[in-house]
Amino acid sequence: MWILLLLGVAFLSTALFLNPKLFYIGASLISFGVYFGVANVDFSIFLMFLLGVGLLIVEFYVPDFGVIGVVGFLAMTIAIYLKTGNFTELVYLVLACLAVAFVVVIYFLKSGKELNISPAFILNESMTSDKGYSSEKDYSFLLNANGTVVSDLRPVGRAKIGEETYEVISTAEMISTGEAIIVTRVQGAKVYVKRGAI
Repeated sequence: MWILLLLGVAFLSTALFLNPKLFYIGASLISFGVYFGVANVDFSIFLMFLLGVGLLIVEFYVPDFGVIGVVGFLAMTIAIYLKTGNFTELVYLVLACLAVAFVVVIYFLKSGKELNISPAFILNESMTSDKGYSSEKDYSFLLNANGTVVSDLRPVGRAKIGEETYEVISTAEMISTGEAIIVTRVQGAKVYVKRGAI
């Protein structure tokens, strides 16, 4: 049954890059649910695990020095331990989950995919002007601009570009406070950046 846990992690990691996100998130929840035996007696443990997953997702959006992410990881780890009751098995499963997530993320990054996360995390298509949508703000003038990170990008954070501070999204790895960034893509009010400058 442990394969269902790894499959759930793979689906959840895939949701960071591909649409429709609801499909991949739903598939991961089903995999996790079957692994934890929701149909039987482990519903509370499953809820603890989901709380951990939720906190890890929140960590992408809330710059809090990683506290929320650590709490989420601990909640998931405790849930797996309560399910297995075996510390050695817990260690193997946690390491396997981290390995699966790492492999999936590296695969998509090497394939040229960018992290597809925004405050509208569950939208299946972007609301762009060519599809008849309009946004209150248009930051297209920031394209190719240089800036400095003022709160860690995990992948969402804030950066100072020119004299203003903007909420930005890293297209790949985490970028720490103080590092130089360049704007690579703008979709309305969503500003995507990567490490470096021109």
